[in-house]
Amino acid sequence: MLDPYATSPLPLAAVAEAVPGARLVAAAADPAVRDIGAALTPSADWSLDPEALFERTQGQTFDVVLLSPPLGMRARPAQLPALPALSRPELADYALLRSLDRAAPGGRIIYHCADNLFWGGEGQVLAACAERGWHLTAAISVDRGFWPTTSLQSSIAVFEAQPTEQLFVARLDERTATAALVANLLARRPDTVNFHLGLLTDRSYRSWQTLVVQRELADAFRADELIALATVGRLRAVTLRANRDYEPPDNAVFVPGIGMGDVTTYPPTYEGRSGYRLLEVQLDPDRARAEYVAALLSSPIGKRLREVSSRGSTLPHVDLAALSSVRIPLPSLIAQQEAIAAAGHLASMEATVERLRSDLWRRPEKAKRVVEQLEQAARLDPVRRWLESMPYPLASVLQRYVALRDPEARVQSLVNFFEAMAQFGCAVLLSVFRADDVLFQQVQADLAKAAPPGRQLFDRADFGLWRNLGTTLAKNVRRLAGDKEHQEAFEAASGPAGVLIERLADKRFWALLDRARVVRNQRSHGGVVSPEQLSGWLSGLESLLSDVEQALGTAFEDVDLALAAEGRYRHGLYTYHQAERLRGPSAIFQQFEVQTRQPLESDHLTFVSRDAAVSPVLHLVPLVRVGPTPRSANNACYFFESRQGGAISYVSYHFEGEPRVELHDDDLEDLARQVAGQPDAPA
Repeated sequence: MLDPYATSPLPLAAVAEAVPGARLVAAAADPAVRDIGAALTPSADWSLDPEALFERTQGQTFDVVLLSPPLGMRARPAQLPALPALSRPELADYALLRSLDRAAPGGRIIYHCADNLFWGGEGQVLAACAERGWHLTAAISVDRGFWPTTSLQSSIAVFEAQPTEQLFVARLDERTATAALVANLLARRPDTVNFHLGLLTDRSYRSWQTLVVQRELADAFRADELIALATVGRLRAVTLRANRDYEPPDNAVFVPGIGMGDVTTYPPTYEGRSGYRLLEVQLDPDRARAEYVAALLSSPIGKRLREVSSRGSTLPHVDLAALSSVRIPLPSLIAQQEAIAAAGHLASMEATVERLRSDLWRRPEKAKRVVEQLEQAARLDPVRRWLESMPYPLASVLQRYVALRDPEARVQSLVNFFEAMAQFGCAVLLSVFRADDVLFQQVQADLAKAAPPGRQLFDRADFGLWRNLGTTLAKNVRRLAGDKEHQEAFEAASGPAGVLIERLADKRFWALLDRARVVRNQRSHGGVVSPEQLSGWLSGLESLLSDVEQALGTAFEDVDLALAAEGRYRHGLYTYHQAERLRGPSAIFQQFEVQTRQPLESDHLTFVSRDAAVSPVLHLVPLVRVGPTPRSANNACYFFESRQGGAISYVSYHFEGEPRVELHDDDLEDLARQVAGQPDAPA
């Protein structure tokens, strides 16, 4: 037996006791290990220099070569020529390859190693061993701290000259019946009672933890439903950069390369200086839906699968090889769609519960009513449930999606809704800065830069404009809300809408809306759209609807969007007895009384506090208008579209009787001049 990199004298001592008269040759770089080894096994040939040992045993072979080199130690420059081109060559790799010709043809190499032997370097070390006639036949996972010289998770790899179709794997810890495990290993026999004592598996094996999680999935699903990602998708690494456009493919998921963040169906918006690495998986649309795969890999079991396939103990890293071998349950497309819908329903219920919890502690005396609302909400369609709680300008747009059945019309309705949501979010955030001149001056230059090249900000609206403006506004909200010098003024300017503004300033909110913008751009490219493509867009947008609902949470619970006409002023208070609450999809608005210390402008939208006796206010900038149309007495909602030659064009996404109107709007003209840094128009 040869042990050229002994880090402990115990294995050699055990062999000497079990096989009297065996020829034992070992080298230990640590003199203490050599001295103890010599005392325990005086019959062994001990030395201090592994390289000298290799020279001295040139041409000799051994029945067993035992290797337990230090784990994680880099190879020295002189050792690199003996190694394949590895990104991080280690001494352990060198020790394995250097020892191959010391093993007798019918012998075994027993190699204590880190788990990355099975997946690191794209299998180059294992391939190099196979080229020289030595094949991995067994992998015994060793529990942390169970090997005498390391506390790391590790494995014992067994190499033999005769290749095997399957790999024998087992688990070694303090509870293991070692004799049974060894007997199963020598016979290559799976243990039918306790798979920890032996199991035969294919050569995609990466680690014991991965195997255990996949067996859990196999117990929950039929074996033929566990499919490796590499068989249903094309994988590649992508590096996002702030100054480089990246157009994601259809039906794809994006997996963070570092950490265990959620898997998404669209890459995140990246603003950093260095690149952001992620893994793109473009899925076969005939076999897998991106929303299903993303949700599964973001679930607790999916995160465990990714984590056990990753490398790095402090900050997990997932590479292409690891992700390719991850096996997931993949039922029929119909079942996947049902799972997507169920997940959306659950997410919507979570958001509903959050809203009702807010209601409960705002009005604890109506606890019974909250329970009734919860029971009623559980029976409702999730979109209808959300409709009733959102401001009318948004609900009026989403209502068309609920009412229409044609898939193409539903896709367009959802795209319109997300664009309207982006515009509404911009209007809210911009209103905060416009409420305070000092705050506005802090952001004016950034707002002007959000316009496309050669245009002023409010020349013409499109989804891209609202995305750029929204992320700019959100970034400044986060900056000023956390600035002690401006914090008090910012809170005062936010009025009753503090929670709403906080949610709208979240990076995740705008990243979600950007996913809808991509669908809009794909549709605008023209060409024939297949039913499968249309179905994929619709499913993705419906899933996105649930994500946006969760991102907003209780944002609309503490505020009402109001219209007020006639009021009276007395004792420093403005009282509006017949203010209208714009909530839900109905164009018939509920009347309520509101008192404020600031006047409410007729025909202008204003946020007020839902429960305060005297409400603070946030006047909404005129990017959104609600009221009777020029040719109709019906209420309708219009969103700003363009500004040319003094005429302001507004578009409605729900009112077919008059889908577009043109107005002269001095308030919007003043806003456009303010954003551009121009002086006010003369009175």
